[in-house]
Amino acid sequence: MKITRFWKKRGTPAVSGSRRISRDALDGLPHEKFLRLVGLFHAVVPATRKGKDQDGRCVDPTVQEFRNLCSMIEERLAQNDKPFQRNEMGDYVHNLNLLFGQLMPVETLDSAVPAIRDDYRARVSAEAYGVYTGSHTYKMLTGCDRASDPEARVRWLRADYIQLINEIRKLTLLEYHIEETRSYLIRKLRLTLFKLIFTPVAVVLLFLICRTAMHHPLQESHFLTSYFVGDVEHPTTLYRALHILTLLSLAAIAGAVGSFISALLRIESVPENNEIARNVVALRYSESVRLAPVTGFVFAILLSFVFGGQLLNGQLFPKTSPNGNWPELLSYPAELAKWLVWAFIVGFAERLMPDMIDRLVDKAGKSAQVAAPGPMPGGRTPVFANGSAGGNGDGTGKSRRFGARPKRPAPVKVARAHG
Repeated sequence: MKITRFWKKRGTPAVSGSRRISRDALDGLPHEKFLRLVGLFHAVVPATRKGKDQDGRCVDPTVQEFRNLCSMIEERLAQNDKPFQRNEMGDYVHNLNLLFGQLMPVETLDSAVPAIRDDYRARVSAEAYGVYTGSHTYKMLTGCDRASDPEARVRWLRADYIQLINEIRKLTLLEYHIEETRSYLIRKLRLTLFKLIFTPVAVVLLFLICRTAMHHPLQESHFLTSYFVGDVEHPTTLYRALHILTLLSLAAIAGAVGSFISALLRIESVPENNEIARNVVALRYSESVRLAPVTGFVFAILLSFVFGGQLLNGQLFPKTSPNGNWPELLSYPAELAKWLVWAFIVGFAERLMPDMIDRLVDKAGKSAQVAAPGPMPGGRTPVFANGSAGGNGDGTGKSRRFGARPKRPAPVKVARAHG
């Protein structure tokens, strides 16, 4: 309650606990890192570099800048500035770490760089670390042509330290940005799913209410129930339409949920490395991911019409009634389960329904070609088994008018032999 009031008083938007914990974990807890840097400054920086002039300012400008930054951070912490601690402190501690790299003695710097290299290698791919080991800075420190001058070696060592610290900071911010993008897309997906299934859920609830009212003992005495719903043996047209809408609504809900699960898996599979950095912003503002439940919603309704038209048959597909009254599947749990499972599948596998439509179109095209064969290659007319060319069967190749009697063959005259 106190933190919420503090946010309202300052007029700063509150940061959720999960986001704060995630960022603190990725950034290595800035407050703890700040205390560690201050302790190392007092422990390893020589006293000769901490000397002050007559005005009380440090002779070394780097030391003075380090102290000023420490004083500013301590002042904000004393004010209990929560937004600063959660949103800005990590950046200031990173700058403090860069300054500390310029103040560390050679011995401390030489022992700190290997651990930083191991941290960097654990965060990046083998190819990225190979690029680092092939850099000029790394070769000047570990290669055959390494710097022999002690002062030159210290300069290359500090440059390597600063490079590694900056790269680790960039990777940390990238990981945080990817995590924020995931949270943003999941919120948008959840909102889209709720908007889609609101109406289908209302239709299903209305059907359950009407179904309960139809089987109620006092149903006949209620005028509205008997007028809009009817009875079990004579349901009204409105109730039949509600029956169809309920089956389509259940399928649409299953398809939308399938697309929602598929989109969640795609969001979680985003790699947390530097290669995806260019596409993170495009992924955040992509409409295809946020509208994924709409695709499953539409595909599930289309699949319902495919099943209703008996275009797909088999053991794995739901069986409709012989008279074509497919909304009756609501009364058969096994067939309804198959229907909803396939509706979920077409929502989960986005390419399944388009591929199914392509196969149905190809099948229909082949059936049409078999029913009406075209001319043979070369422009020749197909010849049938009786030697005719597709005419009336008498070998003339001419078509006979429908309903006309066939001509009788002329009698064959046989000459008699005279004895």
